[in-house]
Amino acid sequence: VALGTDKLIMVERSTRQTKLYQVATLRNGTNLLDSRWDEEKTYPSLEMLSNLVTQGITAIDKKLVFNSASELPTLDANIEGLAVLSDEFVAFINDNGFGIKGDKTRITIRKLVRQLRQ
Repeated sequence: VALGTDKLIMVERSTRQTKLYQVATLRNGTNLLDSRWDEEKTYPSLEMLSNLVTQGITAIDKKLVFNSASELPTLDANIEGLAVLSDEFVAFINDNGFGIKGDKTRITIRKLVRQLRQ
């Protein structure tokens, strides 16, 4: 979710927890668009690398601003989306798997003033 022209909140999740990270600037990271890392055929893929620096890649800095495991353990396991509702509230939405297994779509609203204003 963009919080401006160069500030983001990113969702990172596993089946057990959801984390939100704030990226304060994109300028410090390596732009991979139109590079070999932007091509599907590249092997090994970027995700397979253990050391980005040796490839001349600088990752962006990110700061953890929310961890469901400690701050909201009742949050659905499969968070699929995030919306910033205001400078105080966010909404999480789960992945219901098309309801095939009976999972319902749920939206959870959470106050995150401290994290969003940093």
